Amino acid sequence: MHIAQIIPCLGLFGIVNAATAAPAVLMAQLYSKTNFNGASQPIYPPGGNCITINDELFDNVKSIEITKGVRCDLFYYDVCGAGGYLRITSSTTVIPGRTDFRSARCIFT
Repeated sequence: MHIAQIIPCLGLFGIVNAATAAPAVLMAQLYSKTNFNGASQPIYPPGGNCITINDELFDNVKSIEITKGVRCDLFYYDVCGAGGYLRITSSTTVIPGRTDFRSARCIFT
């Protein structure tokens, strides 16, 4: 579709609004190193969805940064809610002990 065809559909407000749209808020960021560095995986809204941890971090989540007002549960199994998990509520956390997480769920509190 050519830009001249889009303008009548959106109107000026639609073009300005689409051009200035803010990116999605980051809920959390998982890292493979304890210094909040290395391989990483972002978690974006909507919250409450179970996500599979990517291959670079699979069984190797060492630290996490969480946006204020978010809580994340890191699960030891591919399915959220199955088996044990670690609940993280502080904004930056170095993961103590086991780091073999396979899935995560973050929610706004």
